[in-house]
Amino acid sequence: MLFRSALVQQTMGFRFQDALSLSTTETAKVLGLAMMCSAAASLFAQSVVVQRTRLAPFQLLKLAIPLLTIAFIVMAVSESRWVLTGAMVIQGFAMGMAGPGFTAGASLSVEAEEQGAVAGVIASCGPLGFCVGPIFGGMLYQILPQLPYAVAAIMYVVLTFSMGRLSRGVRQA
Repeated sequence: MLFRSALVQQTMGFRFQDALSLSTTETAKVLGLAMMCSAAASLFAQSVVVQRTRLAPFQLLKLAIPLLTIAFIVMAVSESRWVLTGAMVIQGFAMGMAGPGFTAGASLSVEAEEQGAVAGVIASCGPLGFCVGPIFGGMLYQILPQLPYAVAAIMYVVLTFSMGRLSRGVRQA
């Protein structure tokens, strides 16, 4: 999950600059505001949706993954500052639900003696995603600026259709 987000996040500065024909200074301002809004949406999702609704991990993922798909599709096709910012807000909100859903779901899917091992795997996902994602994101962006977002959206579509099968292996909280 973090690979796809890293793939997208590492190229959003280029996307904003190229799609909106911004200078580097303007890009920093516009992207900084969009990232702040994305972070605020993620915080809202974690502090309100996750904490107050008490949805099960796979329910969080079933809500988040389609939202991420929509965000990435919008990122691929939009050339509007506010629409791109809105897509980043949707991505932040969805990641705010997906992160806890992924972590809790993985933890609940194993026995007590396997908790340490699964915690290690979960902890390595973020750094691995942010090591590999930017490389692939940059390569895809050079081929076609919309490609990193389209590839991420396709990955999430596949994941959406895999959720039913995956959820059978996870005990619900």
